[in-house]
Amino acid sequence: MRMLASLIVGCLLATQAFAADTASPSSLKAATELLQVMGARQASEQGTTSMIDSLLKAQPMMQPYRDVFTQWATQYLTWQQIEPQMAALYAKAFTAAELQDLIRFYESPTGRKAARVMPGLTKQAMQIGTGIAQAHLPELQQMIKDRAAELQKQKAAPGP
Repeated sequence: MRMLASLIVGCLLATQAFAADTASPSSLKAATELLQVMGARQASEQGTTSMIDSLLKAQPMMQPYRDVFTQWATQYLTWQQIEPQMAALYAKAFTAAELQDLIRFYESPTGRKAARVMPGLTKQAMQIGTGIAQAHLPELQQMIKDRAAELQKQKAAPGP
């Protein structure tokens, strides 16, 4: 549970820090339109569900709390909270003209397809990375043990 809370808080803080600089009203308006055209609200809601699913898959003992996670996410990870920060994020990263280019792209058939399939591709890419990481977890554990031993030796060694 701490892992989920840390992940969410870290993401939100990073988003707030990145979006703290003010963008022009025209850029914010274009960024908000881009989010709508991209289907960002739906992607955000699907992402929240995927995040909860991933957490519960990694921590099966938390399964009885699925409804608590869902209730918490529904209450606090709302689009009304996320959208202004996401718009500021995009408005800072792109000029108003670039945002208009992106809007035109996402209004095209290819752009609509990209908006539709990218969340699934991102989820699959995360699964690929997770699978590779899990396959090499013993190596990571050994590396951590080795480092802990090094640090213990340094701590035990007399100082200069």
